[in-house]
Amino acid sequence: MPNVRIEPQGWEAHLREGEPILAGLNRCGYTVRQVGCRRGGCGICKLELVAGSVTYEKVVADDVLSGDDKAAGKCLTCRAVPDGDVTLHVDDGEISAAPAGLLRFLNISSPAAPPAPSMQGKDN
Repeated sequence: MPNVRIEPQGWEAHLREGEPILAGLNRCGYTVRQVGCRRGGCGICKLELVAGSVTYEKVVADDVLSGDDKAAGKCLTCRAVPDGDVTLHVDDGEISAAPAGLLRFLNISSPAAPPAPSMQGKDN
């Protein structure tokens, strides 16, 4: 299973084989940039790929993720499937984590990750 590390927060998520990064992050209780089409058409989910590599199993339009974007280390997380472990840079305020108590209530298994600072102490 590929592991996605989010920097500078230090959070991690374990993705399923073949699972796009954004879908896996959402499944593990993370929200990246509240809006977006989630189908590769808008580019809202474009993030910096710091380490690792990804494959695009579905077509990505050049006007959404250009060759220059790729050369600059950007990836379209709604379509990007990690080839192995990857690290992404996500600015503070662009990602949040569900409180651990909510994940337990929903019976969702996720890796241990500290809740976003604004959510600390609200999972009881």
